[in-house]
Amino acid sequence: MVAVEDILLQEIRAWWRKLNTARFGGKLRAPVLVIERRAELGRWSASTRTLSLSWSLVIDRRWGEVVSVLEHEMAHQYVSEVLGVHDETAHGASFRTVCAERGIDARAAGAPEDGGQAESAIVRRIRKLLALADSPVESEARAAMNAAYRLMLKHNIDLASAAAPQRYVVRQVGETKTRHSSWEHVLTGILAGHFFVEVTIVPAFDVTTAKPATAFEIAGSPENVEIATWVWDFLAHTGERLWRAHRLKHGLNGDAARRPFLEGLMTGFREKLEGETTRTAQEEGLVWAGDPGLDGFLHRRWPSRSGGRRYFMGRGDAHDAGRAAGREIVLRKPIRDQGTGPVRAITGPSRG
Repeated sequence: MVAVEDILLQEIRAWWRKLNTARFGGKLRAPVLVIERRAELGRWSASTRTLSLSWSLVIDRRWGEVVSVLEHEMAHQYVSEVLGVHDETAHGASFRTVCAERGIDARAAGAPEDGGQAESAIVRRIRKLLALADSPVESEARAAMNAAYRLMLKHNIDLASAAAPQRYVVRQVGETKTRHSSWEHVLTGILAGHFFVEVTIVPAFDVTTAKPATAFEIAGSPENVEIATWVWDFLAHTGERLWRAHRLKHGLNGDAARRPFLEGLMTGFREKLEGETTRTAQEEGLVWAGDPGLDGFLHRRWPSRSGGRRYFMGRGDAHDAGRAAGREIVLRKPIRDQGTGPVRAITGPSRG
């Protein structure tokens, strides 16, 4: 029987080769790759030519985070072995330039964006507004949600027009799967259409099944990525809660109608959001023209990028019921779901 660690190392080697071609033009020489049981997420050692990742990172975190740490350490290898720079700090000018040219997160932590870091002022203000959306008075809840969107819109227009270069980060949302459900594609469309991030369907690896898979990667400013992650978590949790209530109310057995119900729910919420955000933008006289800096970041990161696609299932009672429920949803304070619980075994498919 092949050990779990051997399976994971084989996959990491394959990803090192992919990233060497995609990010570094094939200029890196294969290092010694190891998985170690230690707190540090990743490390490049020039003296031993060893690139190591932590066991807890590979097992407990989303695969997108594993890749983020891997490419971060490969950037260190590039600076050391290709550029031959040895007289700068680890995260000095050469390292930051290498990362910027390739769409890699250059933060010194060597880890993907983490919600445990200090919040910015804009995120705190938006959190407070979304907390007000918990009001039992529908008009107050709706006003709070619209105020949060108005603040996001103004903030992003200011950022996009600023002369200084902006910082962009990436984060995976949802589960790594071999096949994603239609409702998840509709949800990524909501994020890309209304929350100032871009969504890319990226190759990944499902640790639970030891099979190739795909994942949704969102990219944008740290504040927008944080907020978009909240929105994903909120709608995914709310959708499951409303589906259970619908199934109980109508005495349904099994989950055969779950996916069309959830797709309908996300569609209904998207339709409602489109109307409200359009009205808010018109009232404020604000026009969102996109972020050229983010477009450039994504082109460097994924030159042959595939964005989120729209999937539509056949209409039916479950879809119609979900759509009606989605039109009643008010975006409220965030529900965090890091999705980083320990993986107990490499077995069994994920649920869509």
